[in-house]
Amino acid sequence: MKQNADRSVLDMDRLIEVYEEDLDGMLELFDLMLKNNTALLAKLEHAAQEHDLEGVRSASHAMKGSVGNVGGIELYKLAQEIEDKARDGSWDGLVELVKKARPALDRLRREVDSLRIE
Repeated sequence: MKQNADRSVLDMDRLIEVYEEDLDGMLELFDLMLKNNTALLAKLEHAAQEHDLEGVRSASHAMKGSVGNVGGIELYKLAQEIEDKARDGSWDGLVELVKKARPALDRLRREVDSLRIE
């Protein structure tokens, strides 16, 4: 199992603690998380385009929980920041943060894909 993951993107220590050496189980969870977060990202981007603060808050909250469960550190922190701004009713910098979510999810997807290769 890959031990040298980009720790700013994926917390492998947490995953190993939970899944031990069950790489197949871990990858199943990742596949589900990636599928769900692809849909959540679309909702998040749409809500931001529509200036729907509650939609942004709701989608970022769900994203935060989903990626947090699998150790997706970078996207978790970003989703938390988006959720906090939306909850506070602040559009200041919010759209820019939302734009960072897609590349963050892509980096997480690449880290997961690299586990399949190892």
